[in-house]
Amino acid sequence: INILGQPLTSSFPSGHATFFFALAAALFILDKRLGSILFLFVSLMGLARIVAGVHWTTDILAGAFLGISIVYLAYFSSRHFLPIK
Repeated sequence: INILGQPLTSSFPSGHATFFFALAAALFILDKRLGSILFLFVSLMGLARIVAGVHWTTDILAGAFLGISIVYLAYFSSRHFLPIK
């Protein structure tokens, strides 16, 4: 089902999923409870984009992987190179 019509640009990975999963991962590092809640809403957003027909499942999964990976790479790199005194 594609209720929104044909997408105008390529969709791999999903930019929406990349951004919002990165945001959820960053919030999860700061506050596990709020981060978990945001992960739930972001997952539902990804599912909605699949159901609307604007993304394939792989687009959302790749965006989620990319967003989460970037945040954790930045977080662990900063802890290694900028130790807290």
